[in-house]
Amino acid sequence: RISFYVSTPTNFKEHMFYLLSKIIDSLSITNHPLIALKLKLRKPIIIPNIPEDKFLCNIDPRSRDKKTLLFVGRLSGEKNPALVILITAKLRVKIPNIRSLIIGDGPLRQYLEKMAKTFNIYNKNVFILGYKSLNEVLKYMKNAGFLIHTSVNEYFPNVLAEAMACGLPVVTFDTPAYRWLLGESLYILGYPRGINDILNGIIRLINDDSAYIKVISSQRSRLQYFISLHRRCTRLLKEIFMRDRVRDKVQVRD
Repeated sequence: RISFYVSTPTNFKEHMFYLLSKIIDSLSITNHPLIALKLKLRKPIIIPNIPEDKFLCNIDPRSRDKKTLLFVGRLSGEKNPALVILITAKLRVKIPNIRSLIIGDGPLRQYLEKMAKTFNIYNKNVFILGYKSLNEVLKYMKNAGFLIHTSVNEYFPNVLAEAMACGLPVVTFDTPAYRWLLGESLYILGYPRGINDILNGIIRLINDDSAYIKVISSQRSRLQYFISLHRRCTRLLKEIFMRDRVRDKVQVRD
């Protein structure tokens, strides 16, 4: 039996299911070492998420609109999209023409619209665009200045890998999971532990082209590491499958 772990259990039922899975698994696969550590997986294989090839593109940083923030995700509590509106409202005080594009749909959409109207930034500085196809998301990623990721409970969100691939700087919180994912580029932003750190990090990168380019370079290097790790571990997984297949054939003959 093979299981792929992408999260840690959050309730008693999940804890029991994960415990049983670990006992009967012959192979455990995960996309983040922290999951393997927290779940105490036996000999896990780490296969990180990598984006589709179409996201691997070289965009001239000078062509990006650094005053455009992009959020991509479900509009639900675990993604914390309301924080995007709060950050935009605070940024507008220093950067009047800042704008945030929110891509996604979900149960919080009407609440977010109401919140943006309360700050008087709805369809002025905040634009809630709803669901978009992957190709449309890529178009927005090619033009935006930053991807802002406000969830703090995820390990390896696909959207972060996609942004890293097309040279879109990622702004998120300093968590152990994201630290492993983003590497040095997370620290370049100034250890974003709270809203003020994120605000200061965005403002600094808007005003400092060299720091902005450094973040892009750092994220691209980190992504190359994940691509290399993905290839190595995928080959290892294939070797294990082939070895077990040969062993099973030998046992049948015996």
